[in-house]
Amino acid sequence: MRTLVIYLNELSCACNGLSREAIRPHLVTTIATLRRVAEHREDAVFRLHCRLADLTFGDEHLPLAAILPEPNERFTQFKSLLDRAPCGPVTPLTTEIRYAGSSPIGLTWADAEDSFVFSLGHRSPWSGRAIPCERHTMDEAANITHREVDVRNLANTAHA
Repeated sequence: MRTLVIYLNELSCACNGLSREAIRPHLVTTIATLRRVAEHREDAVFRLHCRLADLTFGDEHLPLAAILPEPNERFTQFKSLLDRAPCGPVTPLTTEIRYAGSSPIGLTWADAEDSFVFSLGHRSPWSGRAIPCERHTMDEAANITHREVDVRNLANTAHA
């Protein structure tokens, strides 16, 4: 059985319009979800698009430590679940996922690996079991086609 790598949906970190206090319950729910997945799949790896120290949330670009200040068991749990190596853009880039005009790294990796993303902000669409996206594919003649796809999403323990 291959390792289950689950990628952060970095678009979910925007949490626009939410205060620090409003973002915290979403993070707590996501951490519980990741713990549940890790309990069921010991081979699960959770990967970010950046270093944990560079991850920010909301309009104020708050670091994780500002939302889940240390010493905090949840911060430590989240940190222990994460893979230490950030993932970069998918290469060779013959296929990418687009959402609302952007090309998110986590959604593209999850689609390429037939895996999942985990979302930290739980407003729609990040709260659903799947995120509707477009897959753009370039063939050898440089023709680009696109089609609608759903990228599987983990936002709460029911999804796990």
